[in-house]
Amino acid sequence: MDARQKAVMEKQIETVIRNLEHNNMRGYYVPSRKDVPAQVEALLHEGDTVAVGGSMSLNQSGVMDLLRSGRYRFLDRSAPVSCSAKLPIYGFFTAAFFPKHGGLVMIALYFGGIAERVQKAAGNVAIYTVGAGVFDGAEGANGSVAEQEWVAPARPVKVVSSQVIEKSGVNLFKADVVVAAGRGFAEESQLSLANDLCDKLGAGLACSRPLTEGVNWLPTERYVGVSGLMLTPKVYIAAGISGQMQHMVGCNRSGAIFAINKDKNAPIFKQCDFGIVGDLNEILPAITAAL
Repeated sequence: MDARQKAVMEKQIETVIRNLEHNNMRGYYVPSRKDVPAQVEALLHEGDTVAVGGSMSLNQSGVMDLLRSGRYRFLDRSAPVSCSAKLPIYGFFTAAFFPKHGGLVMIALYFGGIAERVQKAAGNVAIYTVGAGVFDGAEGANGSVAEQEWVAPARPVKVVSSQVIEKSGVNLFKADVVVAAGRGFAEESQLSLANDLCDKLGAGLACSRPLTEGVNWLPTERYVGVSGLMLTPKVYIAAGISGQMQHMVGCNRSGAIFAINKDKNAPIFKQCDFGIVGDLNEILPAITAAL
């Protein structure tokens, strides 16, 4: 990791911890070393509610065993499956391949998307989670499909409860055109400019993370980025988005990326196909009127 990446990572860690403290929670960053479990144990108290995140392999480090010891209330969506099956779990990888020798190798983003990590399971069986929209639909070898008979598992998973999440707007995974709004929108009322353009183009409205988790202007299912949606539309229009890597990994496979930003030095202008330097309050209405 170079100095720039390290500085970005440290800034992100500070932001996460500050947000946790703002919500009356304690946040800690534990470097990946051999004594990680001891570091974590020294920070916690009996009965604490704990959630974890980061780049290290939590299963291999021994942290998961500590958190699942029953001394703490551990919040982990994958914990019941991974723990009961006694298998390693690898989350949200963005690429995978099979080398000539050995099993599946995964490439996953970490440090908030500024770096990639290559992983391979130590055993023959592991659990993998994949973000929606990361991979295109695949076909069987030689166009053939082999049907396998269903074999009931010895210890089946039981659905305890379920809750329907109401979706709003266009299905962004199926949209040919997506208009994404970012921090360049100073007020929620300005989103009408993006909505008007969407209406003209038949596009779906997406956004960067701050507009869902920072000011709650849009629902979380519209957030594009490293821990959000991975979209591949024909056209992606980024309005008021600076172009940080955490967002761009969610749209960089688009057919064409159009950027609108008043900052001529915004990183997105080095990653887009077409760029307009200007105030979105003037640019968006002009484009809508011209269509």
